[in-house]
Amino acid sequence: MALREHAGEGVRSAAAIALGKLGAAEAAPGLLEALWDHHWDVRREAAEALGKLGAAEAAPGLLEAFLGDADSDVRQAAAAALVKLDAAEAAPGLLRMLEEDVDPEFRRTAAKVLDRFDPKDLALQLVRTVRNRDMSIPWRETAASELARLVTKDAAVALALADEHADALHDAAQEEEVGKVFRDSCAKAVGKIDAAHAQAADDAARHGTAALPIDGAAGRQVAIGLWLEKTTRHSGPSLDICIGPRNPMGT
Repeated sequence: MALREHAGEGVRSAAAIALGKLGAAEAAPGLLEALWDHHWDVRREAAEALGKLGAAEAAPGLLEAFLGDADSDVRQAAAAALVKLDAAEAAPGLLRMLEEDVDPEFRRTAAKVLDRFDPKDLALQLVRTVRNRDMSIPWRETAASELARLVTKDAAVALALADEHADALHDAAQEEEVGKVFRDSCAKAVGKIDAAHAQAADDAARHGTAALPIDGAAGRQVAIGLWLEKTTRHSGPSLDICIGPRNPMGT
C-alpha cells in the first residue's frame, strides 16, 4: 500500500526495496505500477525489485521503462532487470530503438542487454517478430536483419532453428508490402539455417558405418538428432545417414 498511497517518495522507495528483498511474486503488480511513479528514485527501485523477483510478466513494463523513461538511472535499472529475466521478447524493441536513439549511453546499455540474452532464444523471438504481421514493417525489418546477422555469426544458432522457422521466414519475404532489405535478410537467414542443417547431416553421414536412407525434412531432423547425440556421447552403433535433397526455400 505504501507504494501507491504514501506521500513521501522515501517511504515509497523503501517499500519497493523491501518487496524486492521479500521475493514475493504477488508484489509484482504493485511494483509494475510503481514504474510510473512521479519520482525517479521510486521508479528505479521498482525496476530493481522486479529484476530480483524474476517475474516474467514484468518484461513488457520494464521494456517500456527502459525505452521511455527520461531518467538514465531508471533506464539502467530496467535494463539490468531485463537481463535477469532473460526477457528475449524485449529484443525487437531494443533493436529498433538502438537504431533510432542517438544517446551513446543508451546504445551501450541496449547492446549489453542484447548480448546477455541466449542467442538461440533471441533468434526464436526474432523469427516470431519477422512473421508477426501486426507489427510495423520497420520493426520486422530490423528483426530480420539481426536474425541474419545472428545465424551468420553462429552456426549453432542456425542449427537450433527448424524447418518451420525457415518456412515462416520464406513466407514473410513474399509479402507484397515488404522491401528489398527485408527480403534479402530473410533469404540470407534461410540460407544459413539450411546450410547449418545440411552440414550437420553431412557430418553424421561421414562418420557412420551403417546405412539408413531417409528423405526430406523429416530425415534431416533425424540426422541432426543423431549428429548431436554423437557429439556428446561416443558410444553405440554408428549410422550412415542418406539425406534426400531439400529445397532451401521450403517450396
